[in-house]
Amino acid sequence: MLKAQGNLAEELISTDIDDQSLMLDGWEQRYTQLETGSFEAKTSSLGVSDCNNIFRKHTNRRMSKSFVSPGNLIRLAAVLPGSDVSQFQGREILAGDLLVLRPGIELELVCHGEFDVAVIELNSKLSFPCLEDIDDNHLQGIDVLPKHTTSGFADKVYAALLQKRMNVEFFSSLCAPAVRALYYKAPVHNKHGIKDIVTQAIRLVENCLEDLDELPKISEISAHLGVSERALEYAFARKYGVSPIRYFKFMRLHGARRDIRVGKLSVTDVAMKWGFSHLGRFSGYYRDTFGELPSRTK
Repeated sequence: MLKAQGNLAEELISTDIDDQSLMLDGWEQRYTQLETGSFEAKTSSLGVSDCNNIFRKHTNRRMSKSFVSPGNLIRLAAVLPGSDVSQFQGREILAGDLLVLRPGIELELVCHGEFDVAVIELNSKLSFPCLEDIDDNHLQGIDVLPKHTTSGFADKVYAALLQKRMNVEFFSSLCAPAVRALYYKAPVHNKHGIKDIVTQAIRLVENCLEDLDELPKISEISAHLGVSERALEYAFARKYGVSPIRYFKFMRLHGARRDIRVGKLSVTDVAMKWGFSHLGRFSGYYRDTFGELPSRTK
């Protein structure tokens, strides 16, 4: 029988968004902060048994995050109370919803402010009869389980985290409604029009920066994609809550910061590589976003 532990690990606080992406072993993660101001992430875990634990992360800034869940385990992420309305896989999510983290594929989360989430793993030690029937084919098109389908799963997890204790029996009973909801959930096929416009625009800008060290104008991007500038603006606002110009500024700043940390190019060369021709403005944008000048980044 599994031994009940119920211990809350010490909370870790990170103020560097790039360092945060490296904190979880085995996870491929990439963050892009989409507003100025100091970033902060708080992480902790509640041990349930030798094989089960609940991992919690709270972040405080508007940002996008692409990631790959490791291994072959299904993970569920409960959006905890106090989280701002956000998006997962192009779909709006609210506090209380349950995100389905399918393993081995790239997923995207866009946080529009404060975001608090608790992640659990559905492994073979949880003896649910229907769990073994939930495979990749079943999960196709299932990204979110709405709050009303999971018997208050997120609120119960939140309460357990506040109490800092949970045993195996309670953990299993807590997970059971979520597993049943996942098993009986009919796939929801999202409309990908907005997602496709945004994805194509980002790839176009990345290619232009790589080949020409030059940022295309919004009019050029929209013309290339065959959409109006207004449609492009709407697509970015709908997905990220910011304009394309603002998104690409933060995308380039994060790319520049990663290159500065590598240390193979001068700050000037990095700025030019990422389409910042005015070094003074680049330094100002950089300081406003990361709280330090590019020359101070290590």
